[in-house]
Amino acid sequence: MNRQCTVWGLSAALLGISGVANADVEWWLIFGGGEQPNREMFYADASSVVELKKESGMKEFPKTVDVLQIHEAASGPEYVNYQFQFQCESKLMRVVIATAHMRSGTNVMAPAPPGWFPLRYNWTQQPYQFACHPENRTKNGMFNVNARGADVAQMCEITRRMIWKNPPVDSAVKERPSASVMRDIQTLLGAPGQ
Repeated sequence: MNRQCTVWGLSAALLGISGVANADVEWWLIFGGGEQPNREMFYADASSVVELKKESGMKEFPKTVDVLQIHEAASGPEYVNYQFQFQCESKLMRVVIATAHMRSGTNVMAPAPPGWFPLRYNWTQQPYQFACHPENRTKNGMFNVNARGADVAQMCEITRRMIWKNPPVDSAVKERPSASVMRDIQTLLGAPGQ
């Protein structure tokens, strides 16, 4: 994907956003990949990055971040919402929420792996870098999409129509079973087996 064209296209598309639901939301594109018709885009909300209280036995204050993963494949979920927590110095992560929003309108909550586990060398490095090293966001290939206040539905619409240039997906498309979606989410997270 040509990054500069994507930046220009996304910026132009976002200039037309109106009717914001939450003016505090600040979306950043943190990762994207795949080939048509199986592309994915990952966005993180800078306003969601906050330092939390230390729990008993922790050496540091964990940070939290909300991530939105938008799927192109018609058989997959429309998008997945994640909430991660990171112990930055220890490079530990915890998945608080992983919810797939299916095209049929149903939600599938993947069971979060229990407790803290070592950060994997996969796409979860990007939200870790985003939350723990905000000064390096641009250097790490992330960019602010200037969509302050855009809601999830608007981000999905912009990604599909303006970036991927896809027509709307027919909601009658046969979805994969929920168990398959949950298994894919757990694999994608690189979380230890249940």
